[in-house]
Amino acid sequence: MCLVTLCQGLELMINRNVTYTAGTRSFCGVLTCTENAMALRIDQDKFDSAVTLKNISSMSVFKRVPTGAREDTFSEQELHVASVTKQEPILTRVANGRKVTGSLEAERATVRVELFKPSDCEAKFTCVVRGMDIQGSEAVSTSTVVKESCDAGSKMDDGKLLPAVALQLLTSLQQTLAQSVANLENKIEKMHATSVNILENKLEELQTNFERRVGNRLDSFENRVEDKIDNNNNLNKLIELDVKISTSLTKFRSEASAVIANSLETLKQQSHQGQTESLNNISKHVEKTLNITSKRLISDLQTITNETGRLYDKLASGETMSRRLYNESITLNEDVLRVLSELESNTQNCSAVTRSGFRDLMSQLDEEVPNDLQTTKRENLLKTCEKGMPLPMTNKHFYPMMYTKNGHNFPILCDTDTDHGGWIIIQRRVKGLTDFNRSWADYRRGFGSLDEDFWLGNDKIHAITSDGTYELRVDLQYKGRKAFAHYDRFSIGDESEKYKLNIGAYDGSAGDSLRYHNQRKFTTIDEDNDSSSYNCATREGGGWWFGSCDHSNLNGNWAVKGELGMEWYRLTGINSASYTEMKIRRV
Repeated sequence: MCLVTLCQGLELMINRNVTYTAGTRSFCGVLTCTENAMALRIDQDKFDSAVTLKNISSMSVFKRVPTGAREDTFSEQELHVASVTKQEPILTRVANGRKVTGSLEAERATVRVELFKPSDCEAKFTCVVRGMDIQGSEAVSTSTVVKESCDAGSKMDDGKLLPAVALQLLTSLQQTLAQSVANLENKIEKMHATSVNILENKLEELQTNFERRVGNRLDSFENRVEDKIDNNNNLNKLIELDVKISTSLTKFRSEASAVIANSLETLKQQSHQGQTESLNNISKHVEKTLNITSKRLISDLQTITNETGRLYDKLASGETMSRRLYNESITLNEDVLRVLSELESNTQNCSAVTRSGFRDLMSQLDEEVPNDLQTTKRENLLKTCEKGMPLPMTNKHFYPMMYTKNGHNFPILCDTDTDHGGWIIIQRRVKGLTDFNRSWADYRRGFGSLDEDFWLGNDKIHAITSDGTYELRVDLQYKGRKAFAHYDRFSIGDESEKYKLNIGAYDGSAGDSLRYHNQRKFTTIDEDNDSSSYNCATREGGGWWFGSCDHSNLNGNWAVKGELGMEWYRLTGINSASYTEMKIRRV
């Protein structure tokens, strides 16, 4: 059973035919109070209060209980059940045999109460909504549950019509209006016929009443005449009186008929005039509406026509331009083919001459270069790589050299340009052609080519850094951005110390992603020295000073997305850098 007080706007409803899920507490009814601001209120005689609210400030639900001790006492008091306000817009609680939920927004408020007590399901409830009306004054809207149901009217969503169907819609609108006018005329004719029937019935009733009254008076006259005759026995006077009465009655009937005819004619004229005025007003309104609609549709059609013409002109102009470009492209293609043919002929002629001269030059170089190269290597190969060293070549690039101090004899790569030069490169990854997933022995000896990607070797790095104080510089490139990280101290232990890392203070633009690895031992795929429960080198790739596991790993897999690449977390996140170089220099 659904008890509702309003069809629109404020709505208070109890649904006693509810279902519940097995395993949950059953309830006998659900009380729902809903209010939408700016809702249109109609048929106000059915509501306790009918106001139009612009916004809502609070909603409260009360239970109405009798206050008198006797059943014939009609006074009641209201017990507060639940409220939602701007201070408490969301409500959820269970108390006194009721589960209450509610919400309040600027233009909508809802309170829902699940009733578990049978006494609550049979009780009366009141919903009170407070807010501001459209005049800006504080207003209160109240609704009480009564046994009256209604269906909410449906609403149609507004939609925009395409101009392309404007004529079709105009025709449809004209047909609809014509049908409406015809229906209205039928209704007016029916009303006219009904009015005439009512008037005729009333006139017949008046005539019947009049004739009855006249008959009564005639009877009275006849009785009086008979009394006179009986009393006076004067026949002549009675005859004269009868003649007078007959004459008076005839005159009265004639006058009454004329009055009735005039009244009926007047009523007919007034009814016809009213119908004519109503039809004229309706015709004017329909004509005005059709004129406005026609003007709008004509304007839309004119706009569409203009746009279509403009687009057609543009298409025509574009077609002409396309033909001209096509013809020019054909001419240009012919010119290019002709030039290419001439160039091919000239190239063949030049190639023949060049090949002949090149063969002669190569023969001469085969005899002279070997001797000159050996002499140049002996004279120009530098013996040290240090800060401020002179540039051995005019162009700035890396080159191999021999480093023999303190008994070390292995080739190194020296950066003579970056920050005044003197950097010994210990790691380089540029092309990604060298596999860095190597064993402990490979990382101990070193691998790769100094001309491409390589790892100098842990034994060599230890030998260099144990012979003095060295600093470390890491150059990186990520998504076209170049950055570096500098540490003022760098060294690693020997193999017995698992090549443990030691670094100093950081500065630079790439972020400090090596600090986490300080004092960590070196780990490879076959030598697990990290602090993780698994081998980080096996999972992350390469060999590095892993902890659990890394914040950087420049020996990771090449160009791999995710946590398995050459990462420097402060610069690349979990992604892979596109260029890395680790270099050390004596301080």
